[in-house]
Amino acid sequence: MNFRLFHAGHEGTYRDIGHQLQFVHINNSLSFAAVFYGTEGYNHSAYTCDEDYRCYEEVAVFVQIYGLENLAMIPGTVGGAPVQNIGAYGVSLSDFCRYVEVLDLVTGKVDRIMGRDCGFGYRTSVFRTPENQARYIITAVELAIPKDWKPETSYSALSSQNLETPEAIFDFVCSTRKIKLPDPKVLGNAGSFFRNPVVPKETLALIQKTYENVPHYPAESNPEMVKLAAGWLIDQAGCRGLNLGTAGTYRNQALVLVNYGGATPDDLVNAAKHVQSRVEDTFGVHLDPEVRIYGEKGECQL
Repeated sequence: MNFRLFHAGHEGTYRDIGHQLQFVHINNSLSFAAVFYGTEGYNHSAYTCDEDYRCYEEVAVFVQIYGLENLAMIPGTVGGAPVQNIGAYGVSLSDFCRYVEVLDLVTGKVDRIMGRDCGFGYRTSVFRTPENQARYIITAVELAIPKDWKPETSYSALSSQNLETPEAIFDFVCSTRKIKLPDPKVLGNAGSFFRNPVVPKETLALIQKTYENVPHYPAESNPEMVKLAAGWLIDQAGCRGLNLGTAGTYRNQALVLVNYGGATPDDLVNAAKHVQSRVEDTFGVHLDPEVRIYGEKGECQL
């Protein structure tokens, strides 16, 4: 059988799959299961795979284990979090991941893959590679969070505020996400559709000739590259609140592709291609989807 495993929180668009590709939703049906313990310099927290990640983060703040507040209200489950290497406002799961516990369907054994071996990158991991998509069932995740809390407020949305405590950061991130991101139960969406593009500094310099205040951030992997804000690029290309009939972009956050009602997978893909083309024509920058797109023969490109 040709199949793919997914936890809630995997972002995906599915195009006329038919019966050739089966999806298996991992749900361990456990009640909330969490373990907290401390070692020198670190707080450790371990959770079962299908716990709601939002609950995961809220409990950490409640028991005064700080460091995850920038990741507040990211939808999905703990099991889906390392696959995507979830991140927001300058913080990623990979900053804290000690290990991911998996059931290896090749060996039939339960194993622990240490964080350093998870191949974490910007919105990716070893669990997203083609050879591993149907190999591992994630059963638990453990984080190691430094006890010496330091605020991460380098992103402009945070640095412009007076956020001096983890609770203040948590509350601000929650309120911001409620305003900018639509509830998928009300308006169909898969969250941020495109990755923030990483480009050479020369590309940034060219854009700054026309747009002096283009938001940009260091690219962690290469000092000669910078990360641009995809949402800003889409907005400036005139695509915020785009409505192509049944599909378009959200009025409060251009980065979010939405289903206005009755959209087919091809409608959503065509809307994404429209945005992609407008940004490339305006800035000469290519946007890659963060959402994974599946067709009849498996994962495919936009």
